[in-house]
Amino acid sequence: MVYANGQTQETSRRFDEGDVLDQRKGLGRIQTSSRSDGVKPFRPHQVDSSKKNSLGRTNQYRDIPPGKIIERLKFIEGRYLSHLKTLQQQLEHKLDETKGEEEDFKTAIQELEQEIYNLVSSQELLESPTNEISEHKK
Repeated sequence: MVYANGQTQETSRRFDEGDVLDQRKGLGRIQTSSRSDGVKPFRPHQVDSSKKNSLGRTNQYRDIPPGKIIERLKFIEGRYLSHLKTLQQQLEHKLDETKGEEEDFKTAIQELEQEIYNLVSSQELLESPTNEISEHKK
């Protein structure tokens, strides 16, 4: 759609370079101070030189007492070790559950094998006396 005299007009969906120039008229001008054109380099992570130590590294936590940093470190360590312990317990529980399922499966297979052996042996017993009788009649 194109705006002309405050009203919208239908346009085709084809790209026309003339339309682009017409639409730019209402956008205003670009301020050169907001552009990064190479004249003034843009550095989002500029370091305050007053916080550099003798090795050239920044010391953002210069004003924080070491005890607070150690306290935070111990807190992070405790949380992470607790998380790992929880995962370990979940894995051990899952392992125990899986071992139980394995035992149940093996028991079910053994019972089915025994039933098959019982059927086969009962079939043989039923067939063998009849075979002997029919052989004696001959």
